[in-house]
Amino acid sequence: MASEVTIEIVGQTVAVLGTVPIGPPGPPGVVTASDVVDLFAGTPDGSLFLRDDGTLALPPGGGGGGGQVNEIVEGAGISVDSSDPEAPVVTAEVTQAELDSEATTRGNADTALAAAIVAEADEREAADDGLQAQLDDLPATFVALAETGAADGVAELDGAGLVPSSQLPAYVDDVVDVANFAALPVTGEAGKIYVTLDTNLTYRWSGSAYVEISASLALGETSATAYRGDRGKAAYDHSLLTSGNPHNVTKANVGLGNADNTSDANKPVSTATQAALDAKLSLAAGGASVENIGAIESNVNTVAASGATETLDTSLFGVHDVTMDQACTFTFSNPAPSGKATIFTLILRGAFTPTLPASIDWPGTPPTYTSPAQYVFTTVDAGTTWLGQQVGKAFA
Repeated sequence: MASEVTIEIVGQTVAVLGTVPIGPPGPPGVVTASDVVDLFAGTPDGSLFLRDDGTLALPPGGGGGGGQVNEIVEGAGISVDSSDPEAPVVTAEVTQAELDSEATTRGNADTALAAAIVAEADEREAADDGLQAQLDDLPATFVALAETGAADGVAELDGAGLVPSSQLPAYVDDVVDVANFAALPVTGEAGKIYVTLDTNLTYRWSGSAYVEISASLALGETSATAYRGDRGKAAYDHSLLTSGNPHNVTKANVGLGNADNTSDANKPVSTATQAALDAKLSLAAGGASVENIGAIESNVNTVAASGATETLDTSLFGVHDVTMDQACTFTFSNPAPSGKATIFTLILRGAFTPTLPASIDWPGTPPTYTSPAQYVFTTVDAGTTWLGQQVGKAFA
């Protein structure tokens, strides 16, 4: 149940404070200290409130005559006189410690709430500052809508992503193509460009006549036109070809229908050349001789210092002139194939002993060496046997 109660402190009725629940959920007939403080701190008529230090204060003119209540009857709780159920008298028996604890709890709650309010205010202020910074940056990264399509502003884009012709200078958009000069309008318009498609020349209207904008080069194949670049490039690339036959030219095309593309060894001789060769004297086996052939020239292999061994290449030199700087053993190399003759002359110098190949056949006893000496050697069997002859020695 609930009833309007009167609070009595130190035996004095102070004021009617409000409705206090008596019964569930608390024990029947018991009102807690918190209930009393709630009544003191927030009475419906505002005649009584609780100070921060835990004392009770009555505003001037309030119930009970005003002033301050400095003492509260101590006790473990509040007892209810139930002799008059409609208007029971409640005696407040609240300890100072209970009031202090309740005041501290409420003070802490108020402090926490104040801190939360300050933190929320700081957070909102920081968010406002960030938003303001973004707003301040907008002129640098965005264009005001009023500046689009306006003078000293920026051009707009149409649905195709292009600047509308209404926002372009006349000379940009106004280009008129005509078939040829004769097809130009009788009277042109200032600010327009006219192009004659047959010559690709551009003109403007001067007010009385068409004037070519620049001395242009028109494409064509006459003396007054420029040649097409793609064809010129093809011709240039073709001129750089150094092999192959890109035009498939035949020898008949160039007047060489009788030319034979054969190797030197297979080239035929003319009839006249063959007749001249047939008239020459044959030196084939059969006793023919050649006379008055004059002096025979031959390459000379000059060796200034022989060393201990020396190889004489008979295919390269007809004469070998060797000066020995020590005893030397000689070898003859690269004679002609068997059936052909190899003949060469050897001149030896130096006061040392030469050792000549054992394959040499001498006419009689092998000759002794005295510097300088001259020898002639001949082979017809590819060097298996050399016929040797000492022509002379100890030449003065």
